[in-house]
Amino acid sequence: MPFAALASRLLLAAAAAPAPAPAAAPAPAAPGGGFDLPPPLPGGDFALPVPLPFPPPRLILATDKTRCDAGVVLSVDEPGGKAVVSTRAGNVTFKVAPDVQIVAADGRLLGGLAKLRAAVRVRVYFLVEDGAKTLEIDLEN
Repeated sequence: MPFAALASRLLLAAAAAPAPAPAAAPAPAAPGGGFDLPPPLPGGDFALPVPLPFPPPRLILATDKTRCDAGVVLSVDEPGGKAVVSTRAGNVTFKVAPDVQIVAADGRLLGGLAKLRAAVRVRVYFLVEDGAKTLEIDLEN
């Protein structure tokens, strides 16, 4: 069969066939290049979808801006809202707001800065904003 005749037959067959149903619109791409990210936290931070480089906090949701230091409490200034902790990097003074919780090693909430004592091993979760702003203090065994 000559090419022209074959092409003509194919065009006639295609014209006689019913039109296919329109395809459903593709779903919009997820933010982050196709990864399903959780909704942003207040301030626009995102919870980390990868393992943290430190043990996770018990109360707060860690973000990419959360930092952690472990050490021994040297002093507590409850009226001033500060705690000094001896860490591997040296002595660090943490600002501790009245709403920051102290969490016992077994997960119990102990309360605010008044419950923190010197010579106790702690893990302090914080942000670096005009000094170290404490988010949570976990007591260690």
